[in-house]
Amino acid sequence: MHVNRRIREAIRERLEEADVFADVYTNRPGALSAARLPAAVIATSTDEVALQDKDDPPSERREIEVTVTIVGDGESESVDDDMDELRSLVEEKLAGDLDGLAWYMEHTGGALEMASDEEGDRWFAFYVLSWRVLMWTTQGNPEPE
Repeated sequence: MHVNRRIREAIRERLEEADVFADVYTNRPGALSAARLPAAVIATSTDEVALQDKDDPPSERREIEVTVTIVGDGESESVDDDMDELRSLVEEKLAGDLDGLAWYMEHTGGALEMASDEEGDRWFAFYVLSWRVLMWTTQGNPEPE
């Protein structure tokens, strides 16, 4: 299993343990409008590889950007606070090294986007959180060492 998928699966397991998301996706979901909310969508957006030629076979140092998009909805008076609560939970669950899968994991930030329905009564929010994950693989074998 490719290292990117292993990371997404490890994050999914941690977020499902929290038991606050109706759905946790490791691939892009079909119709988010029909999804049960709140939901989390996990993606590996970049995977930069640097060859370390001192080993035989050579090791590859991977720097992978992972995003967790929290999708939620709510009343206009509370949606910001609700999304911040979910963000806190995700940050707590992803602290550490994913049980040894990565050797370094750093939360690098988040961006909150919101829009309302036509009446302005119901708000939809997308909180995109990102992490930088560092790990080793062997050249030609994109699975974690």
